Amino acid sequence: QNFITFDMEEDPGWSMEGLWAWGVPQGSGGQYGFPDPTGGATGSNVVGYNLDGDYENNLAERALTTGLLDCSSATGVELIFMRWLNVEQPAYDHASIEVSDNAGLSWTQVWENTSEVTDDSWQEIVLDISDVADGSDAVKIRWIMGTTDSSWQFSGWNIDDVRLRGVVPNDAVPGDINGDG
Repeated sequence: QNFITFDMEEDPGWSMEGLWAWGVPQGSGGQYGFPDPTGGATGSNVVGYNLDGDYENNLAERALTTGLLDCSSATGVELIFMRWLNVEQPAYDHASIEVSDNAGLSWTQVWENTSEVTDDSWQEIVLDISDVADGSDAVKIRWIMGTTDSSWQFSGWNIDDVRLRGVVPNDAVPGDINGDG
């Protein structure tokens, strides 16, 4: 079951470096690949890297980082989100996702582009992050744009409808099934 959800209709208040921003994507960019969308997978807002165009050349890593996420009672944790990503092949430009179980002191990479990615529609992404997140009350997730080289700009990350799904105990189920106890 989903136990944490961010639909992006409200600003999630996450840490954003560089041109990461929350808002309505403008359908811009796409010097190579495809431009940004003009709205979210659901609703209008997303979190994306440069909502009004392409990522920069010669970009250092720039992260979008969640606040603390409590997965202490969950097992089999999966990160599920809607992605609209355009990035050159990793010989030149990089996009990745990392997860921390200690509030960001150390990070484990759970995804990186292994080829050019050119989304022209929203894609549902499901990543098993249980090795890192299960049982931790100090989980953070970060999406990274960069590094990039000196040519060929793409529209980068657009992220919507972020969810954590896993098995969590249901405290609402009474021990006395018929409720007469």
